[in-house]
Amino acid sequence: MTDQMPSPELLAHWADCYAPRLIPGQGLCLLRRFIYTTGLLTHVSLDETGCSYAARYCYAHIGDAFSALASWNGEGDPPGPWIKEKVSERLGPGTRQPDEEQSP
Repeated sequence: MTDQMPSPELLAHWADCYAPRLIPGQGLCLLRRFIYTTGLLTHVSLDETGCSYAARYCYAHIGDAFSALASWNGEGDPPGPWIKEKVSERLGPGTRQPDEEQSP
């Protein structure tokens, strides 16, 4: 896991990883397309052989993932309607129906 921006050459190698951003307390974060969702990955480490991360927040819509990455200050969970955090398997606000009450 790194707190440094990857080189342009390394990012080119990982063409499905984009919009890298250093976020305080979260290290290198970026977006990555998966089959059904766009993942916002935290504490990312990239090299020529692999991509590892501490957490992956899944968003149904790429625009929501971009907005979350751009506006997140690193505290708590990222904003927006993420569906699931894949490492802990927590469900996010994107799984709630509009008429469901949210607990405080």
